[in-house]
Amino acid sequence: MKADFNLDEFTRCLSAVKQAVPNKPNIEAYKGVLLIVEADSARLTASDGEVLVGARVKTEAVREAGEALLPTAVLHRILSVSVGETVSLEHEMGRLRVKVGRAEHFLLCGDPAEYPQVDRDIGGGVEVPVDLLARGIAGTTYATVDHDARYALRGVLFHVTDSELRLVGTDTRRLSQFGIPVSRATVARGEGRDVIPTKALKVLTSALKLSDEETVTYQTNGSAVMFSTDSIAVWARVVEGRFPKYEQMSFPLEHETTLKAGPFASYVRQAEITTDESSQSIKLTPDGDVLKFSSEAGDKRKTTTELRYETGCSVPASDGIRLNPKFVRDALKIGKADTDVVLRYTGSQHPVEIECDGVKALIMSVAQ
Repeated sequence: MKADFNLDEFTRCLSAVKQAVPNKPNIEAYKGVLLIVEADSARLTASDGEVLVGARVKTEAVREAGEALLPTAVLHRILSVSVGETVSLEHEMGRLRVKVGRAEHFLLCGDPAEYPQVDRDIGGGVEVPVDLLARGIAGTTYATVDHDARYALRGVLFHVTDSELRLVGTDTRRLSQFGIPVSRATVARGEGRDVIPTKALKVLTSALKLSDEETVTYQTNGSAVMFSTDSIAVWARVVEGRFPKYEQMSFPLEHETTLKAGPFASYVRQAEITTDESSQSIKLTPDGDVLKFSSEAGDKRKTTTELRYETGCSVPASDGIRLNPKFVRDALKIGKADTDVVLRYTGSQHPVEIECDGVKALIMSVAQ
């Protein structure tokens, strides 16, 4: 295998796909990234057995087609500090020659024949706008958990209904969801309720930045899913386990008002300063045309401040709702500083809903 690539583009593609490389692989070949060079194209592939990502990378010249199992970590370090416009890669007999400008490196490679293959023939599919999918992933993955006995909480539920693809993430103390209009008729197989690992969605987010397409095809067969465009593909096994019946997690939300995301987040951070391990919460108190923020620590430190509603309306007074400030800040990160945020609430014993840029976050109140 002998080929030349644009240095910046190849490094960008390698950075995206290497996120699927596991820290402690159960198969030695998974330490590397598979490079397949054909007459007029090339593709990088990385996997940990549960998630697989592939990305097409443009070639400047192909002198000899072939395959190489690239040593991911050391090659990425080399390319990240290299100076030049073109990187030349030559693979022969388990050795990789890397040349950028006047610099030349010789590395050891794995055997590409040992790289495991997965069956990516899923069939069916639904077209999803890339921008909406990226927003939905950002707005739901933060509510998942890294480690939990309930495996289903380690991912985001992709639920295809008659009218939309609904993304839902929860750790049972908060629930975030986002809907994308689609047609269910285009989903060929499966029940349309798949929990996709958070890692796979983070890999997908990086891979989508390599693509210029406006839509991505989402496919599922109930045991695996795949997202693909002309230039990238991400395949993943679905998470086993029973996802909570989020449709039943509905509460009466009698009042609502509108604020801007930037000021709202700023006042939350101010109130958060005087929280401690004993309180672990801030108090939001709607009162007339202002929203009061307060917190109090066990050592008598205290913070109070207030923010006037953007809508200028007067809302019913409340005894105050105690919330985890991190959960509130996470919900507000989805929008920009001037994004309108709708706050819905009932009372101190009920959760609140924060809707920001189309993402609805239901946050459970902290016991008084």
